[in-house]
Amino acid sequence: MSDQNTWFIKELHGKIPQGMPADDYLHPQVNAEVLDEASTETQGHLFSVPEAGITCMGYIWHHPRLNLLTGGCMAWQGKKTFMLGCELLDMRSFMHDRALANDIGDYQLVTGYRAQVLEPNQRFRMSYEDAARGNAFDVELNAIMPLAMATNGRHFEQAMRAKGWITLRGQRYAVDSYSIRDRTWGEARSEAIVPTPPIGWLNGIFGDDFAFSCTVIDHPELEPIWKAQFKIPAEKTLLSGWVWRDGEIVAITGARKKTHYDTRTLIPQRVDFAFTDARGRAYEATATAVNAAPTNTWMNLHAPVFLARWECNGRQGWGESQDIQWNDFVQAHLQA
Repeated sequence: MSDQNTWFIKELHGKIPQGMPADDYLHPQVNAEVLDEASTETQGHLFSVPEAGITCMGYIWHHPRLNLLTGGCMAWQGKKTFMLGCELLDMRSFMHDRALANDIGDYQLVTGYRAQVLEPNQRFRMSYEDAARGNAFDVELNAIMPLAMATNGRHFEQAMRAKGWITLRGQRYAVDSYSIRDRTWGEARSEAIVPTPPIGWLNGIFGDDFAFSCTVIDHPELEPIWKAQFKIPAEKTLLSGWVWRDGEIVAITGARKKTHYDTRTLIPQRVDFAFTDARGRAYEATATAVNAAPTNTWMNLHAPVFLARWECNGRQGWGESQDIQWNDFVQAHLQA
């Protein structure tokens, strides 16, 4: 049995295992190994319209031992101070999991958000309509790479190509861009406050041939704003990461990151990120946030999601990214 707690404090960089078609469906047997009521299975799809500064997120967080779902969808244009400032927002904290009675191959929440597996590991569809507010989207996601599995075999990320359309408050936009999706299962995702600095989930996609994802804490030698508050060894800052390049997924084996914040909101404005992969290749990258929205998947968490415009080794890319923050950091550094 396993009660290993929370995906975000593990060291997962290493050999990346191969994913399976079944990983896009529910994992009841694996989830049953987790005795904690915080047993978790998640599904997250994102897409953006970079030229218009728009990002959309569809998300479910399943608590199988409690028969509960959290989730829905949200979309925003530009930088938001409050989650409720998003042009499109319907995220529910407590829904019965009967919506997943037929697994997650095709489900629809009471919010109206629908997600479909058209071809496991490869093609997906997400859709939504709120006619009263002039909000809707219908987007197909197609993989540009295989699943990038965490070394524990219970989480993956995958770079996608998104095509379709989104309407926000009556204005329609074409969607044709790269994006990211992720899944987690068989872990106890605690809602407890974690005494740690922010953890960045950084995603950059530059074309069908090059993408990366990294879960990483700012490096203490780069003078992060929290340096006097938290003592994090430099060798513990890289939690997981991969690079898709030349038709191959390889692990990120070293990383140095510094996040520059708007201290009135603690939303990242720029991220300086240098990393190396298992082939010994070095990357120098800078992300500039072109939009942002604070998300609060649970009460004890503040997690701004932002669309990053990346410059990396002479190439430009985009990627939906997130900065995961807890009370100790926010209370100490948020300026009125």
